[in-house]
Amino acid sequence: MLWFVAPYALFSLAATKMDAYPLVAMPAVEVMIAAALVTTWQFAVAEAPGIRLRSLMMILCSTLVLLPLRFTAERWRPFRRASNGLALTRDYKLLAKYIGPGPGLLVDVPDPISAMFYTGWTALGRPATAEELTEARARGWRIVRPALPGH
Repeated sequence: MLWFVAPYALFSLAATKMDAYPLVAMPAVEVMIAAALVTTWQFAVAEAPGIRLRSLMMILCSTLVLLPLRFTAERWRPFRRASNGLALTRDYKLLAKYIGPGPGLLVDVPDPISAMFYTGWTALGRPATAEELTEARARGWRIVRPALPGH
């Protein structure tokens, strides 16, 4: 349990919240899920009273095993046109040349992680709040809301 809680507690204190931060805790999460599934499956097979409860528990276990496939397919984006992602990458590279080096804040961009990767600026996937704008200005950052064509 400490293997799971410690990384989440530590990275919750970080000023930036990158998607990859909790990955160090994923093996612990997977072990806990596997233990819960095995225990539930064994209970359903051996001790669950009634066929309905037994079937429901087995369906639950099967669904939890198949659930990662849904997120894997979503991550691969098999039905998304590749040219759309390439166009966005091209737009971020052009934006980086246009705005120059940071520090700065990009607001309301479609893919903030890619925007930060290609520009080196901090990026938000939504409009900035008044507090965020005030903080960025206090740091001396430029604030840009790019008009990306087709996005």
